[in-house]
Amino acid sequence: MVKPAALKKLLPLLKGIRLNDVNQIYSKSKSVRLQAGDHFVKEGSSKRDVAFIFSGLMRYYEVNEKGEEITTSLAWEQQFVAPRNVILFEQPSESYIQAIEPTHLMVINYDLMQEILESSPKSDSLRQYFMLQRIALLSDRVRSFVMLKPEERYLQLIEQNPSLVDRVPNKYIANIIGITPVSLSRIRNRIASQKK
Repeated sequence: MVKPAALKKLLPLLKGIRLNDVNQIYSKSKSVRLQAGDHFVKEGSSKRDVAFIFSGLMRYYEVNEKGEEITTSLAWEQQFVAPRNVILFEQPSESYIQAIEPTHLMVINYDLMQEILESSPKSDSLRQYFMLQRIALLSDRVRSFVMLKPEERYLQLIEQNPSLVDRVPNKYIANIIGITPVSLSRIRNRIASQKK
């Protein structure tokens, strides 16, 4: 069971959901702590769990045909993580979801959460809100690759969460903005020299 103090972070995201339903979700959820390098989901998994990040940082990644890990996105405090293919298409996960640093999660089975929310009149608007948030995030990502230069993508990512510079290895940030770690180093050096 998740501690009530930690739940205050989640409440603003559940606007409109009946308190009874929120309490049921909390009572059915579990607190999970991952260490850096631990996986919440592995490729091929059919586990239908959804997690809310209370603290910590996670990455989604896939392994290419050369065996290289390619980080596709990050998730941090007050965001949800879930195996997209499993939840949306009922197919095994194509991605891994891994903690980059010690991470505290609230975890609940997606189907159980859906069952609880079915009786809530606002649950459809909540589902729609989360889907629209995900679509907006993916749309922004595509737009950034089409319209922005790598340096602009880097600055945009850091603007979203300035602490990422110190928390995320360069190779993961480079993957996310679509460049090599060497190019990222050049961008960082150029930005640093402009600030002098």
